[in-house]
Amino acid sequence: MHTQRLAARGEPCQGKRELTKLRNRETLIAAATDIFLEKGFEATTVRDIVNATDLALGTFYNYFADKEALFAAIVDEHIGRVAESVREFRRKATSQAEFVRFGYEAYFRGLAANPVSFELARRHETSIGSLNRIPMFCLAMEHLVEDIDDAKTRGWLPDADSEYIAAAFVGVGHEISRVMVSRRPLDPDYAARFAAALFHAGLCELPRN
Repeated sequence: MHTQRLAARGEPCQGKRELTKLRNRETLIAAATDIFLEKGFEATTVRDIVNATDLALGTFYNYFADKEALFAAIVDEHIGRVAESVREFRRKATSQAEFVRFGYEAYFRGLAANPVSFELARRHETSIGSLNRIPMFCLAMEHLVEDIDDAKTRGWLPDADSEYIAAAFVGVGHEISRVMVSRRPLDPDYAARFAAALFHAGLCELPRN
């Protein structure tokens, strides 16, 4: 059972009620991740997910309105973890080359460390619609635009459209990551070098504002 798997991990000190709520939510997310991968999004029912846990069917609706909301939560958590790491490494940059390379290295290594959530989102991306509907993706894009603006003030990036640069940065990474996760063994460092070289070369040709 997924509840037993999570119980062994240990949790920080919290009130018993809050701890139970956290465990129940994580239990549902863990069960749904496995079942979505096994059966596919469309074929999976809420009852399938609940039956893989020791929770009651009614408990599901205390946390998620439907399976679409649960699926979005899985993708949101995945994006949040990766985006936090990417921004942390991007802020260590001291040049244009490092700004681009550090971001891609953190992104591809994050996917390689936990490719399940990415594969789930990739396989069923039509089920969640545009990534722009995922809160953590929207926040990650806002942070990327902010960091690009900062890099421009430091003279690392050309004075071009920041939103276009951000969209291109993410687009290159996303499409290359789809190829990367389909290969064995996973090679995030090669993917990062390829993406960084491609993007870095293109920056020189951007039209200025």
